[in-house]
Amino acid sequence: MSTIAAISTAAGVAALGVIRLSGPLSGEILSALFQGPRSPVENPRMLCYGHIVEKEQVLDEVMAVFLPAPHTFTTEDMAEITTHGGRVVMESVYAAIIKEGARIAERGEFSRRAFLNGRLDLTQAEAILEIIEARTRRGASVALSHLEGDTTREVRRLREELLTVLAQFALAIDYPDESSDEVQSGDLEETIKRVEKTLQELIRNAHKGHAIAEGLRVAILGRPNVGKSSLLNALSRRSRSIVTNIPGTTRDTIEEMIQLSGFPLILIDTAGLRETDDPVEILGVRRSREALESADMLLVLFSKEWVLEEEEKELLESIRDRSRLLIINKTDLGGVLSREDLLPFASEEQVLELSITEKSGLEELEKAILREAGDLEEEVHTPLIASIRQKHEVEKAYHSVKEALNAMASSLPYDYVEVDVRGAYEALGRVLGEGTADIIDEVFGRFCVGK
Repeated sequence: MSTIAAISTAAGVAALGVIRLSGPLSGEILSALFQGPRSPVENPRMLCYGHIVEKEQVLDEVMAVFLPAPHTFTTEDMAEITTHGGRVVMESVYAAIIKEGARIAERGEFSRRAFLNGRLDLTQAEAILEIIEARTRRGASVALSHLEGDTTREVRRLREELLTVLAQFALAIDYPDESSDEVQSGDLEETIKRVEKTLQELIRNAHKGHAIAEGLRVAILGRPNVGKSSLLNALSRRSRSIVTNIPGTTRDTIEEMIQLSGFPLILIDTAGLRETDDPVEILGVRRSREALESADMLLVLFSKEWVLEEEEKELLESIRDRSRLLIINKTDLGGVLSREDLLPFASEEQVLELSITEKSGLEELEKAILREAGDLEEEVHTPLIASIRQKHEVEKAYHSVKEALNAMASSLPYDYVEVDVRGAYEALGRVLGEGTADIIDEVFGRFCVGK
């Protein structure tokens, strides 16, 4: 296998930068370029001080370490060189490494080698990307649990249960006369039901994993001048949106990332939903409706001063099946709109009152957002799957298991049931990366070079 090399730190000016190598020539290349009082190759796993020298020209003062196989990230010989962070210096050292026989690594190739060499399964490889891209401390914690194998262990346990079932079916199909005592359909059905229950829980909690990793998209909707931009500013604790008394100030959607109790929320301030002849505002209203459709949660804002209009009632009717909170703003001014006017469209917990001007009710709103999002702080007993790919495969496994149970309930022959159980078994195998060359290419193509 070839030896690969990459600059592993992000582009830009920094105090330090790291270049890593992996493959059989790692030690040889390091020895050819490194000069110092102690050889890294002769002192493996020891960080050694020295210089990178090419044709008697000193390229940089560095620290270097040689990591012999198999106890490395890729399970191959590896080397890491810590240079100064200037881009010119790093690229000169990197160019010297390539001249000595390494080749430029492809995106995600280090992690791909770790996967292909059995160091990681596909869920753990994806967890590395989750850690790199984590936006909050909680997101990094969940990603780290995936890297440590919590998803792997659960999926493998489910596959072992299904494999036991498949073995029993194979016995019943191939040796129907001899297997009647060994194969108990009631026991097999109970095993499949246990798997079904766990898969259902994994799917149910997947939205929580995705929310922690990616952030909930929360769109703020309402009539012009109801306080949407003020609410975004209040929740984000900074003046992100322009606030004026002139209706139609917001002409486009504005997004702001915030954290509530360690969970990321993407707040979307939208243009006021109203009929208008202004061509620019028409585009803003159109984007507001697009935000409405794509959001995970809706904050619909009303003014205490205004009666509920027919257009607002139509909006509320259209979002009955959506995650939403209905908020009466400007309670400090008094007015005609009451909670009772909104209760036909939502539950007691989903209707709130606040005054953004006086900063009252904001804490209650933040708690309500977390509650409406599905109790994100609540402990769960299965891994929080954040990957859409993994969730898709788990859903396939769940539907196959449901079909198997339906087939058993209809007293269909074991041949029919076995096909569905095998489908679930194979779908869970794809979660771990078994037999999925095209999926592997897609996953590692998302990595940065050098990881």
